[in-house]
Amino acid sequence: MRSALVSVVLPTYNRAWCIERAVESVLSQSYEHLELIVVDNDSVDDTIERVQRFGDPRIRIIQLSNSGIIAKSRNAGIRCSHGKYIAFLDSDDIWEPQKLHSCVPHLDAGADLCFHWMSEIGSNKPIALTRALTKPVMRDLIVKGNAIATSSVVVSRKSIIEIGMFSEDQKLIAIEDYDAWVRLSRVTEGFVCVECVLGQYTLGVDGLLGGPKTNERRRMALEAIRERHHELHQAVLGYTPGWLLNALAKHYVSISLRTATGYNVECLLSKETLGTKAKSLVIQGMAFLYYSKNRLAGAYRSLLRSRMGRGNRDK
Repeated sequence: MRSALVSVVLPTYNRAWCIERAVESVLSQSYEHLELIVVDNDSVDDTIERVQRFGDPRIRIIQLSNSGIIAKSRNAGIRCSHGKYIAFLDSDDIWEPQKLHSCVPHLDAGADLCFHWMSEIGSNKPIALTRALTKPVMRDLIVKGNAIATSSVVVSRKSIIEIGMFSEDQKLIAIEDYDAWVRLSRVTEGFVCVECVLGQYTLGVDGLLGGPKTNERRRMALEAIRERHHELHQAVLGYTPGWLLNALAKHYVSISLRTATGYNVECLLSKETLGTKAKSLVIQGMAFLYYSKNRLAGAYRSLLRSRMGRGNRDK
């Protein structure tokens, strides 16, 4: 009996500097029954030319304009796929050669989604994001936050389509994957974690960690998740989970002391764990420190301007 076809969906945009290593990591899989769907968001560099040079018949290229919403690229890849299973890989990440060989048997055995640990490129130490899930899976994801790196996921095509794939809501950019896993966990407990490093993430640039624009998008996404999952949070916990309140407070440290304090106080008054509340206190300290430093700097600048003005009048 032939093994199931796996469709690998790889969205990309202007990734000439790293696309080849990502593609190579797919084509080098010990599990060979796969197709690679590269979804290009109108790159203006030679990303596509570099992919075409592989000359592998398992590669298909789709070009579209996703308006900065990567979910559109992933969903387009899913719609065009022929595989029983779908795997996702970001174009600045890579897989270990045995990744699919390690994950597919779990789906063959009835799991709906399989994922694994990821490490930073050049390291074998798992990043903090990844962890094994406890059941019920939905409660774990709500209480503790995301545990699943998109580039680690292999999922049943039928299952991901049944939940409507990834949300293309612009407000969810940078967190649409977590939203999808939560929605999937509402209909199945079939999540399996392979507890070893089978892929590597790019940290920095615009990868897992990003610059100011990425941080701003993530803040907006966290606020959107709080609104979208409000009823679910109330049903499961009776309050907004502490990891979400802490993440929001941290994003507001340098923006608004009042808003950061509001999120921290909400967490401290909830039934969260002492560890989570301790994090709120640390974030509140950061907010006060940032506010005080800026107040002192502002007062110092005012004093300088005042003295300079007095000096000019004395001339």
